[in-house]
Amino acid sequence: MLPYIDVFGRQISMYALCILIGLALGILAAFFRAKIYHCPWEDVLYASFYGILGLIAGGKILFFLTNLSWILEHIKEILGDMETLSGLFTGGFVFYGGVLGAVAGICLYAKQYHLRTGMMLEILVPSVPLVHALGRVGCFCAGCCYGLPMAPPLGVYFIHSLSAPRDISFFPVQLLEAGCNLVIFFILLAKYGGKKTKGEASCFYLLSYGILRFGLEFLRADAERGFFFGLSTSQWISILLVICVLFIRKRISPGRLEES
Repeated sequence: MLPYIDVFGRQISMYALCILIGLALGILAAFFRAKIYHCPWEDVLYASFYGILGLIAGGKILFFLTNLSWILEHIKEILGDMETLSGLFTGGFVFYGGVLGAVAGICLYAKQYHLRTGMMLEILVPSVPLVHALGRVGCFCAGCCYGLPMAPPLGVYFIHSLSAPRDISFFPVQLLEAGCNLVIFFILLAKYGGKKTKGEASCFYLLSYGILRFGLEFLRADAERGFFFGLSTSQWISILLVICVLFIRKRISPGRLEES
């Protein structure tokens, strides 16, 4: 739709701009939540930086893993074309890998500075759907992560996309996911925004998004995301995520989550 905008003669990626706006709003929301825990805003900011680095690394690693067969098949062409090689490293991220990486980064910061891991996650995790919503708007602008072919008015043409076919209209599943993420974010604010929680906010988000993502994958029609026994990589991760969260909530008491 609108992959780039011109600012003072320079092209700015709308995807990157949306992500930056989402991160800024997400960190700001975490600042307000940190006050409930009497957690210094500096710790929230630095833990966010750790989480962002983990998000980038995790999203990229899972992208490589899900596209490993294609990469190996075209390795000579990739290494022989600097533009393709650069695009392989600068573009293409898998959200679930980013989430796992971000959680690892936050946990690393908490351990390094002797903070309660559960507390830092409860402060920062509710901001994830807000950041993700803006990221999916960026996907819509870039024309990636598009949905099934569908005629207008429900379908749209991504005439400036670098990845979607330009002569076919597709269902804008990116906007649907963005809207659903915003709903999850506002539910989190309403249920947990003004009180301390002991794992409830993180578990609610992971459960709700896991179920949401499993269903949305049936509406996706973009490039390979890895498929096993008819389900995509993200659907298998969604199933495992929901099972793990349910198991954790059943086996670990709220007190232990708070003390971790």
